[in-house]
Amino acid sequence: MGYLKAGFFAAAMILALGLPATTQAQEGFQNLQVLPQDIPRRNLTAVMRNFAIGLGVRCSYCHVGEEGQPLSEYDFASDEKEAKVIARDMLRMVSAINGEHLASLNVRNDPPVRVNCATCHHGNNLPITLADHLWAVFQENGAEAVVPEFDELKTRYYGSWTYDFSEGSLNDLAATMIDAEEFDAALLVLTRNLSDYPESARIFAAIGESYLGKADTVQAVSNLQRSLELNPGNQAISRLLDRISGNDR
Repeated sequence: MGYLKAGFFAAAMILALGLPATTQAQEGFQNLQVLPQDIPRRNLTAVMRNFAIGLGVRCSYCHVGEEGQPLSEYDFASDEKEAKVIARDMLRMVSAINGEHLASLNVRNDPPVRVNCATCHHGNNLPITLADHLWAVFQENGAEAVVPEFDELKTRYYGSWTYDFSEGSLNDLAATMIDAEEFDAALLVLTRNLSDYPESARIFAAIGESYLGKADTVQAVSNLQRSLELNPGNQAISRLLDRISGNDR
């Protein structure tokens, strides 16, 4: 872990200052457009390593070459892959955030907080949340594809930093579905979430809201009442139940 922290620190310094960390320049690098031309090899390697760790990718994601072949056979200077072009813009963005926006704050932590690739990506080539990923799956493939995708991702990534598999992710997805009046889809997602968190007042409340959207008052009341049993202090649910029963004053 200390080695990784050192690598992140080296990359952050290079990005923020636009300067090599030592004066021992390495020659032979081609087509460096953002990083310093005289960046030492070890520092360039640290930056590339941080890309790989932060995005969960290998060299061939940005560079022309095949996975498994010697690095000496890669065409590192080529700009053929769009991911490499995007990476340059991301480097400029991180440099601006650290060197301008965060640096201009009146109050900073000590030591100051710095961002890097992993701050947003968390080992994913796309810096999106689990809820956003599953919403895209829903839009492309329909509600029936969402739960299998969630289960597959959970099997692959649970325990890693890539996705948040706590209760909130599927609740957020269901809330987006409810806002879009996709109530049946929301119920599929919430039922799956309930299997992991069977005593969650929030899930029962969202299920009740989904049934309200479907004009199924009986199921709505049943689930809202269960939510209130689990969280008796929730005045919003109490008022909603009063409105449904006609006791709202």
